[in-house]
Amino acid sequence: MLDRPQDSPDIVAENVPPAILGYSAHELLALVEGHNPAVASDRAVLEKHHAALQSAERGKKPDFGVGYMFQETGSSYRDYYMLTFNVNLPRRRRVDAEIAEAAEMLGQSEQSLDAQVQRQLSEVQKEYITATSSAELLTEYRDGLIPQAQAVFRANLAAYQSNTGELNAALLSLNDVLTLERDSAQALLDHEVAIAHLENLTGETLR
Repeated sequence: MLDRPQDSPDIVAENVPPAILGYSAHELLALVEGHNPAVASDRAVLEKHHAALQSAERGKKPDFGVGYMFQETGSSYRDYYMLTFNVNLPRRRRVDAEIAEAAEMLGQSEQSLDAQVQRQLSEVQKEYITATSSAELLTEYRDGLIPQAQAVFRANLAAYQSNTGELNAALLSLNDVLTLERDSAQALLDHEVAIAHLENLTGETLR
């Protein structure tokens, strides 16, 4: 499946260190408005509707046209000159309707943009809390819970091997170690997924 040579060395799984999130919550929130893809898309729609409103408002102004024509008729006759000037007055009712429609679309896009920003900011807050809390939990597992459980298991195993302890106690302590290691792996997964989501939300590489 990996298209590796048959004589290549076996793949050895290694411990995955947790990614370090070097941004504060305030910095992550600031990145959303400038780099979030969904916010950028809604802002582009807002700019489009703003340009449409400006174009509709320009329709109120009269349209002026100036033309000039010259015709050379030969030496026997005078040359022919003609200057034309025309004014096109827009229909006020039609223009007002176009302006009202463009203004309504602009207002809707502004509301949509505001809602999108708030939604993305909320997601950033949620993922930031997940990343920081799982990082703290990983520290507790690594520096406290797992070493303590391993020490208890070694003590129970040594007691069993010396016929002063029971096998059941050794197995229970081993199960505690495996449970804590599994929970630590889950916390690591939650941490990495949260950072990946933050990268999608902010449009930045955070690790």
